[in-house]
Amino acid sequence: MMLLGSDHYDMSILLIAIMNLLVGFLSGVLAIPLITKGVGRNGSYGFRFESSFQSDEAWYAINSYGGKWILFWSLLILVLGGIFILAHFSESFQVSHGLKIFGVFAPCLLLLSGAQASAWADKHFPKTSAEQTSDSSIDTTELH
Repeated sequence: MMLLGSDHYDMSILLIAIMNLLVGFLSGVLAIPLITKGVGRNGSYGFRFESSFQSDEAWYAINSYGGKWILFWSLLILVLGGIFILAHFSESFQVSHGLKIFGVFAPCLLLLSGAQASAWADKHFPKTSAEQTSDSSIDTTELH
């Protein structure tokens, strides 16, 4: 039996595993209130796009959709963390440098949930005509 301090155990793999397990768990827990529509409109928690603030219906729909993606990516990050734990304690499972690098940046996958929620929000809750007009009103006299 080998001890944790021996050369066999790569501490970077253990740190990557712990990071992914913590990020995956915490983000998964934070996704649940969004999915269950338990978070009302606010300025600090949830997907806060212009379209999210159009109505309560838009807020809950967009945040529920985005929360499901957060949960999806959280589960993937948890699985990756579990793989790194197994690799840390296994004598036969080796982790490539590429997988280590992916493991370090895996929590960034959560950013995809924002992009996915934004695209879904734009499709299902498009800007009102007044919002589109204000976005497109550019003073063209200065361009000449």
